Amino acid sequence: MRIDSAFLRSKVGRRIFFLFVGCALLPIIALAAVSYRSVTRDLRAQSEERLRQLGKAQGMAILERLVLLSSELELVARRVSGGQAPPTLNRPSEAGEQDSVDRFTGFTVSWDSGQVESLVGSPLEIPELGDQEVEHLAKGRAVLYLLQTDQQQARVLMARAIDPDSLAAGIVIGEVDAPYLWWGPLRSNNLPALMELCIYDHVGHNELYCSPSSAVTLPPAAIAQMGSESRGFFSWNDGDTEYLACHRLFVLRHGFLDPGLTVVLSESTENMLEPLKDFKRTFPLILLTTLWVVLLLATSQIRRSLVPLEKLQEGTHRIAGREFDTRVEIDSGDEFEELADSFNAMAGDLGRQFNALATMNEIVQAVLSALDTETIVGTTLANVNKILPCSHVSITLLDVDSGITGRTFDWGVGVKIDGEPTATDLSSEDLSRLQTDRDYLLLDLGADCPAYLRGLRDRGERSALVLPIFLKGELAAILAAGFKKTPQLTQDTLEQARQLADQVAVALSNARLIEELDRLSWGTLTALARAIDAKSHWTMGHSERVTAMALRIGRAMDLSEEELGVLHQGSLLHDIGKIGIGSKMLDKPSRLSNAEMDVVRGHVEMGARILEPVPALAAALPIVLQHHEQYDGKGYPQGLVGEEIHLGARILMVADYYDAMRSARPYRPPAGRQEVVNGIAKEAGKKFDPQVVGVFLHLIREEGERGEDKQDRAAWSGSSVLSPG
Repeated sequence: MRIDSAFLRSKVGRRIFFLFVGCALLPIIALAAVSYRSVTRDLRAQSEERLRQLGKAQGMAILERLVLLSSELELVARRVSGGQAPPTLNRPSEAGEQDSVDRFTGFTVSWDSGQVESLVGSPLEIPELGDQEVEHLAKGRAVLYLLQTDQQQARVLMARAIDPDSLAAGIVIGEVDAPYLWWGPLRSNNLPALMELCIYDHVGHNELYCSPSSAVTLPPAAIAQMGSESRGFFSWNDGDTEYLACHRLFVLRHGFLDPGLTVVLSESTENMLEPLKDFKRTFPLILLTTLWVVLLLATSQIRRSLVPLEKLQEGTHRIAGREFDTRVEIDSGDEFEELADSFNAMAGDLGRQFNALATMNEIVQAVLSALDTETIVGTTLANVNKILPCSHVSITLLDVDSGITGRTFDWGVGVKIDGEPTATDLSSEDLSRLQTDRDYLLLDLGADCPAYLRGLRDRGERSALVLPIFLKGELAAILAAGFKKTPQLTQDTLEQARQLADQVAVALSNARLIEELDRLSWGTLTALARAIDAKSHWTMGHSERVTAMALRIGRAMDLSEEELGVLHQGSLLHDIGKIGIGSKMLDKPSRLSNAEMDVVRGHVEMGARILEPVPALAAALPIVLQHHEQYDGKGYPQGLVGEEIHLGARILMVADYYDAMRSARPYRPPAGRQEVVNGIAKEAGKKFDPQVVGVFLHLIREEGERGEDKQDRAAWSGSSVLSPG
């Protein structure tokens, strides 16, 4: 079965996987280690107890057999003392028991005379008796001799006095059958399998016997321990095999005058831990099986968790890419499904918020980019429905001077309603309420609704959201959105509407400032033009009349608002260079001399130099400089020809010539209207641009005849400066 490991590419997947595996396997491994250690400790304790019990039993059995051998040797001594025949080897006794010679391999008698007689078997070497041995034998006790040999086991001799009261009667010495002493009648190892027996002297230096299968070489530390302790445990190694051994000292001094025997029972650690072999063999299989199950479960559960996470992550990336219509579908029946529902709700809210912010940004940019009041009003009314679910919208603009009268503009949903703005008056109650509730008002449009909302009421609206707009603390406008029924507006929607109203306030403030600056600019230019014309009563009002005619011609020629503005500036300031010409020369009643004419002609260049430092008037400089250039190239100061001359200068030249010829001069009376018109028509293509002349003549024909010269001049002298807009 193949496990899909694709989830491991995810950091979360790897973390959960290793956590899952660790939580599953580590407790098992820890439990196994603890169990193994505990079982090992228990098995060792059991083995020690077994060795201790068996060692004790083995030693006690040897003691019992020594006592039995001592009794049998006493019986042999009595036979010898009574003159009876010595026992024979391998002869059954009369009682049916095995004869003593089966436990001894031979008997030898040592007489007081020094004679040695072998009773059974080969003669035995009689050990030398010391004072202790003599004293011990005199007490009727046996003396045990353990003789070290080159063989695997030591020889065991036992001596006893024939007559304890008189050692001169002789001593019987028997050689004990060592296998019988160590193992009993069966003379074979009766210990549990893989357990070894060794017999040492009382200090453990001399090995008396070891099991045939054991080639024991005890380490010095074990020998030292046996010499210092009467019983205990120790471990030792024989090659790669480790043994656990129990030693116990059995004292024989009282009964046999021997310091004692040390019985050592050993068991290999491998045998001791035999029950753990199955555990060692099966535990890796159990661990692998557990690991496989854990992997399957971990893979299944992690994938079950990561698939929703991947969907949520993908959804988050799409949301970051502004795909707010993203929806995550998770059908897990757990918290992931709830999280997906919350994510979808959040995505919907973000989408609405983002769309609202984007819409608000577009509206605000459109509103703030407008520089005149009517454009601001139109842009606002056309876009309010993108924020508010309204049917109609209105804006009431209050007059700056009165603050209670104004004009109300009504619009439909994104479509302008035909008709002029409605004059509106605000009551003191209306002003007080709007001043109190500066953020917004929700009003029912009943019969007594405010005058500024009657337009919405007349169009079927039942309620309205009113947003007062203040400039410098004073009520400047009222934005109102109409609804067919009372709306359920969220706080976010109300805040966005209020934000829009505040941006409209900023735009209106900017527009007012621009309008004031515009009026100031044109007032300044007009004042400057009047100051120039005031140098001579003959030219009084000339610049304004020329400007009015030039603008009429420019509009008839479909000049743009920007071009009309430049023409307006140039026309008002076209004679500013005359500020440097004396009044005597301007008012001279006779024809000017050539030198004087050069001075007067220099006013165009003088005017250009005067205006050159003003960046806002840079576009008007060609008009000021070229308004005396002639279409045929005979003008001044540069002698430009045809369309080399600025269009504004060509228009101004016709208007300037018309007003100059129609005005009185100190050296001539004013010319008649028709005379001037005919003169202009005659100079078309020569002095004047024929296209401009054609438009001029069309305007003159539209006016019709206005009477005699006096009436016509009065009409022109009373004309006002027209705005370029």
